[in-house]
Amino acid sequence: MTRIFITGGSSAIGQCVVSELIAHKHNVTALTHRKFLPGGLPVKTIAGSILEPESYKAVARDAEVILHLAGLSHSDIPKQYDDVNTEGTRCLLGVCAPTAFFVYLSTRCAHPDGGDYALSKLRAEQAVMSSGLRYAVVRPAEVYGTKEGEGIDRLIQLALRYRVVLDFRQHGAAAYAPISADEVVCFLVEAVEHQRRNKAVYTLCAENSWTANDICRELTRFRRRRHFVLPISIRWLEVLLKMRIPMPFKRDQIARLTVPKSNDLSVARMDYGFNPRPFSEYLHTLS
Repeated sequence: MTRIFITGGSSAIGQCVVSELIAHKHNVTALTHRKFLPGGLPVKTIAGSILEPESYKAVARDAEVILHLAGLSHSDIPKQYDDVNTEGTRCLLGVCAPTAFFVYLSTRCAHPDGGDYALSKLRAEQAVMSSGLRYAVVRPAEVYGTKEGEGIDRLIQLALRYRVVLDFRQHGAAAYAPISADEVVCFLVEAVEHQRRNKAVYTLCAENSWTANDICRELTRFRRRRHFVLPISIRWLEVLLKMRIPMPFKRDQIARLTVPKSNDLSVARMDYGFNPRPFSEYLHTLS
């Protein structure tokens, strides 16, 4: 039984991870902020903010594994990304035991040119890597199946409803490499339990990239109804957002679409046998 302290345990992925860790007989304590974990789980909870380390210092210091899932992904205020994602991570690192294993859920778009969110996640990664702790930084691509109706799920929902796939373009089409929420959960649990390396960065993504045209062709093929691609200029989106015209997404989300991303699965495959489910299989399950 491993003593585990988890942040972000009330998120969609966090709840599934907590359930799996409890099922595997681990001793789990979760930091919750605003939301609460579902009842019935034998897990200790601490209500508080990642930015208030005094509220969780004792538990974090006692934990053998820190699983850091908490983060801010949507905001109109750039500084909030840095406060929660970067400074929050530093606060947590500051109260960990020096022998702890630190698992950090980052993103494949962590990059200096990916907007405020991506930059805040990159800085958080750098804080983890320079902490002196053993660590696993996990960088998932677009995640589908969280039931939160965001990101790639939202793109597919619109395509199913209107038979139109939005094609965000800037010097070429945006490309995705989606993986399922279940795959992310499974990988995080294995990283916590097996700790294959003392210091590692893992990219989790599909074997192949998908553009809007690829998604459109696949939906047309298996649904036997023609679907269409609607090109959308990212440059024009940026202009509209600067004019404060209401949009169903934040300005920062646009930058994440075109930032360079790695498709290198080799470390995840070598250490944990990561073998992503083909995205086409998921599309075929949709009505």
